[in-house]
Amino acid sequence: MTDSEDVKLTTTELFEQALSQSKEQHYILRLYISGTTLQSVKALQNIKKICEQHLQGRYELEVIDIYQQTEAVISENIVAVPTLVKELPLP
Repeated sequence: MTDSEDVKLTTTELFEQALSQSKEQHYILRLYISGTTLQSVKALQNIKKICEQHLQGRYELEVIDIYQQTEAVISENIVAVPTLVKELPLP
């Protein structure tokens, strides 16, 4: 992309662009869920599928159930679930 192009990228496009630029980086992700609700299960399935397709062998995924670890929700200021937080690499 050149400076003269004023193109707005979607979040997915930005994610894919970052992945292509960082083939060796290791990712640490946290997924906050609320028990075994349909939304929580679907979020977990989706992130596992994405990670296996794009980050195979280069990621750690920690799943945090807000009902079991309420202190984590407070310390991370989580206001909605499911929520995915990328710990590393830094932005």
